[in-house]
Amino acid sequence: MNGGIGMKDDDVDYVRIASYIFIRDHFDICGRAPSGVLYNKYMTLLNRKLASQGHDMGLPHCWYRWGDEVVRYGMSYIGWNHDDPRFTEVSYCGAIPGELADGDPIVSFSEDFSKEFIGKYKGPEGAEMAIDEVYSDAPYTFQNDYRRLREALRISLRSVGFSNFKDYILSIFDSAMASFPEEFGFLWKQKEEYEAVFRMAVECDSSREDLFELSECFWFFFCYHLRLDDRCHENVKRSTLDVWWDMVPLEDSRYHQNIRTYAFLLRSDSYSDPVIDRMLREREESLSNAESILSRLSDVI
Repeated sequence: MNGGIGMKDDDVDYVRIASYIFIRDHFDICGRAPSGVLYNKYMTLLNRKLASQGHDMGLPHCWYRWGDEVVRYGMSYIGWNHDDPRFTEVSYCGAIPGELADGDPIVSFSEDFSKEFIGKYKGPEGAEMAIDEVYSDAPYTFQNDYRRLREALRISLRSVGFSNFKDYILSIFDSAMASFPEEFGFLWKQKEEYEAVFRMAVECDSSREDLFELSECFWFFFCYHLRLDDRCHENVKRSTLDVWWDMVPLEDSRYHQNIRTYAFLLRSDSYSDPVIDRMLREREESLSNAESILSRLSDVI
């Protein structure tokens, strides 16, 4: 790797250049397009390296469902192929950046880092290793603690034998929820309800598939708020942030309905909890109100 970075041109689009370099190098070294995961991690870690030397490359990125990732809006030169639901390919579209031949020290640094990154993470476990490195700098302890829960549940789906599963999962779950950041205290009710439903699901021997889906339900909801936190995004346009804010009420409402549906579907008559009881009453009242409205509408029609 190069040492320090000298002067640079503020008008140069280093995000576009770094994207081209990585996708080109991945084809040259691995013979195929890079995955979306690897592309995101390369850009994130390159951005950190440059920032540590005092340079903001202007990368629009945020912490979201699968770690720190590039915000795609406005990056028309990147193509995302989702044909295979298990693997997203990334491609570069458009002209080759002319700055590659200018001897720009930041461009040279990006080229060195690209080759180093691909050499380190091109193996079968490379993506997970890269994610580990990215998460080592997560703004909140909760992100890593909850990731351990998600990974434990994901692994359990493939594991036939899993001794002390209930105690193991509840231990990880308790540790994760204990580190829930104070900065998100406005979500205390959603957190309380999720904790009640998850604990009930474990104690009542719900399937591992249900537990995994339940954990993802809360995480996806939380991430709509996470990416809006000031510590969890950088170089994101105001117009994009406004769109994200506009999505929050809908996602809050969707989560409200989903977590109550889980409480209803995973409940057991032998299990009693005041939070669960309240949620089931609220769900019943909501359904009753909806039926009443539909009935009145049918009478009008």
